[in-house]
Amino acid sequence: MDRFDPAKRRAVKAAARRHDDMELAAGRVTPAEMQRRNGAFQHIDFAKAQIVLKDEDPIL
Repeated sequence: MDRFDPAKRRAVKAAARRHDDMELAAGRVTPAEMQRRNGAFQHIDFAKAQIVLKDEDPIL
């Protein structure tokens, strides 16, 4: 298994940001679409989420 390499991760993220900037500058994607694409929680439908409180830890 590969170990986490912070320098490599920074380089990957920087390359992704450069790619995003080029896509935006070329008009291939709108800022709103880019935000949806890069959102950390874009796959979660919060309309269906609920928090159930009990005497234990909350279940999300």
